[in-house]
Amino acid sequence: ADNSISITIVQENFDWLIVPMANPDGVVHGNSRTNMKGYDINRCWMKNMVFLSSEVESIDNYIMEIKK
Repeated sequence: ADNSISITIVQENFDWLIVPMANPDGVVHGNSRTNMKGYDINRCWMKNMVFLSSEVESIDNYIMEIKK
């Protein structure tokens, strides 16, 4: 398949949201995956776990707001 056609299909059918680094405080302290509370923010995206990470909760709230 022609890559330019595939790229066009993806661009036309998806909304792209670029989120900058969500964990700068953790990274400054040497934690690439965990926030300052020690929670792995890559694993806190389940709805019943969002409250464990204010970073994930903020991003999740923003996504829900722009989906309206």
